[in-house]
Amino acid sequence: MTPPVPPSARSTSKGRHRATIADVARMAEVAPMTVSRVLTGAAAVRPDKVKRIQEAIQLLRYKPNETARALRSQRSRIIGLIVPRLSDPFFATIAHAVNNVAVDNGYSVLITTSNDEEETEYSQAQLMVLRGVEGIVIIPGAGYHSKLNRQEFEHICLVALDKPIDEPSIDSVFVENFEGSRTAVEHLIGHGHQRITCISDASDLYTLSKRQQGYEQAMMEHDLKINTITDCTAERASDRIRQLMQSKYAPTAIFTTNGPATRNVLHTLLQLGVKLPDDLALIGFDDFEFADMLQTSLTVIRQPASEMGRIAALRLFEQIQDDIEPHIGKVITLPVELVIRRSCGCKPRPSTTPRKPRASSR
Repeated sequence: MTPPVPPSARSTSKGRHRATIADVARMAEVAPMTVSRVLTGAAAVRPDKVKRIQEAIQLLRYKPNETARALRSQRSRIIGLIVPRLSDPFFATIAHAVNNVAVDNGYSVLITTSNDEEETEYSQAQLMVLRGVEGIVIIPGAGYHSKLNRQEFEHICLVALDKPIDEPSIDSVFVENFEGSRTAVEHLIGHGHQRITCISDASDLYTLSKRQQGYEQAMMEHDLKINTITDCTAERASDRIRQLMQSKYAPTAIFTTNGPATRNVLHTLLQLGVKLPDDLALIGFDDFEFADMLQTSLTVIRQPASEMGRIAALRLFEQIQDDIEPHIGKVITLPVELVIRRSCGCKPRPSTTPRKPRASSR
C-alpha cells in the first residue's frame, strides 16, 4: 500500500509545494535526522530505512536544497545555549557546566536569554541558526509551548533542559521534581506537622507544577488539607504571607517550590519576627548560596544544577558527532537530595547519598 502524500507536498491551484525533509521523514516513518544522514552519507542507516526513505523521495519528488546542505557541512564549532535569565544562580551554574563541556570538545558557546518569553526564545534560536550553531541546549521559558519544535529547526541538534519541548525526538534532562517535593513534605509530616502550606512564585512553570503535585500527593496520602499559594512574587509576598500567618488556620510548616519563593518567604518572615523552626518549620526546593549560613540554616531539596548542564551538553555532542540517532528522544531524570539543616526542626546532618540518573525513551 502506497503511503499517503503529506498535505504540504500536495498540488494546489497555485502549484506544487516543495517537499521537505520532514515530509520524507513522515512518509518513511523515520526521524528527519535519519533522512539527512541518508542524503549526506554521514552515518550508517539500516537498509530497510534507506529503502523506505528512497521510495518516499521518489514519490514526493524531493530535491535537497544544495545551498543549505553546503552550509550545514561546514563545522562552525559553536553551540548555542538559551536560558530564561542569567541572574538566577541556578541557570548561571548550568551555563558554566555547558561551557566546560563545550571547551573540552573544542567548541565555544553562544549564550543568550529568553526572559521567559516565547517569542524572544524563538527569535534568539532563529538568530543562532543563522549564525551557524551546530546544536542548541535550551531551558524553555515559562510557558508550556515552545516553537523550537517547528520544521525550521529539524536539522539542528537540540536538547531540552529542566522543562520539556513538545517534540518526541528531542532529548530532555530533568530532575525528580515530583519525588523531591514529596520527600520534603513527608519529612515535615514526620515532624508532626499537619498544617503545611505550599508556596510558589508562579503557577505556569512545568517544574513548579510538578513540585506542587508532589506536595499534594504527600498531603492526600496522610488525609491532610491542601493549601497552596501560587503568586508569592517579590511584589506580593509581604501581603500574602502576612495574611497566611494571621489566618485562623495558619500553617506550622511551609514548603516552597523554588529559590525565589523561598527568598520571598524568608524576607517576610524576618519582618514578622517569625523564628525558624520554633514558630514555623520551612523546607525549600533548590539550594542557594548562603542557605547554610543563615541564622537558622535552611533545609532544602538540592538539585544537581552543574550535573544537569554537563549531561545535557554531553547528549548534544553525541548528536553532533552522529553517535546516536534521535528518533525517539531520551529522557534523563537526575535524582535530587534532601539536605538536612535546622529550619525543618532537625539538627544538621550530611545530605542523602545521590542516586544514579534514570534514562528512558519518551
